[in-house]
Amino acid sequence: MAEISIGDRIKFLREEKRMTQAQLAEALGVSRMTVNNYEQGKRIPDIDFAVKTAAYFCVTVEYLSGRTAFRDKDDIKVSVEKAENLIHTMEQLPQDKCQELLKNLNILLVTAHNNEFHDSVLRLLNNCVCQFTLLLEGYEKLERSIVPPIVELRRRNVPQGQIELAMRDKEKAIGYYGFEAKERMDKALENCLDDLKRGLEQRKGEALAE
Repeated sequence: MAEISIGDRIKFLREEKRMTQAQLAEALGVSRMTVNNYEQGKRIPDIDFAVKTAAYFCVTVEYLSGRTAFRDKDDIKVSVEKAENLIHTMEQLPQDKCQELLKNLNILLVTAHNNEFHDSVLRLLNNCVCQFTLLLEGYEKLERSIVPPIVELRRRNVPQGQIELAMRDKEKAIGYYGFEAKERMDKALENCLDDLKRGLEQRKGEALAE
């Protein structure tokens, strides 16, 4: 996998702010050609320019130089806190399933990274997690709309048959939530497969060109 250069990061940050090379050059007190040369990798910025550019974009020099994916120290702190929260949660779950999940996830991410498909795979995984989260949130919403009314109807001595009839449509809603989640996950999987197909075509082209 190709490493991210300082020129790549400068270009990324500039385009993220929707700036032209001329606008960035003016903000940093250099010529447009200087910015262009840095972005194209024709020249390497000196430390003073790197510090000034990092400060302008509110990132660390380490991020600007491509040595880390964390933009600033707060990013690192938040990521560590999230990891600690995840570990604490997993400690409360069945350990055999958690260990199996971690093993499979590690194999998946390493394989995806080695084959330069980490972006596609991470998007797919994130999409699946989001859809399951929405599905569970829908379940909780339905539970709140079903259980308390049943308790109240029973308190009023409403016959069970009438209660079940009143709740029937609400119970069907979980199926709709599941259908929508499946549709979104299928689309994400299709996009990932398209990326894999393009990757194979690229590998084939590179092999034929050798």
